[in-house]
Amino acid sequence: MSPGQTTTIGSLMGSLKGLSWFVEGFFARRMHVSLHLMHHAAVPGHVRTGVLALARFLIKRSTPQVKLH
Repeated sequence: MSPGQTTTIGSLMGSLKGLSWFVEGFFARRMHVSLHLMHHAAVPGHVRTGVLALARFLIKRSTPQVKLH
């Protein structure tokens, strides 16, 4: 795994009313993925986004973790 997949951090509401919430780890990663998919669904559509997400999942599960060459 790359460092970005395990050590995600973020800041929420940084400029609203002077409040800032700091999130990290699994929760921050899930929030990033959720925002990315919502943006992707708005641009090419929900069906294409679902098909691409499923394809990425299947490709990730079928490729080896270590290159053998």
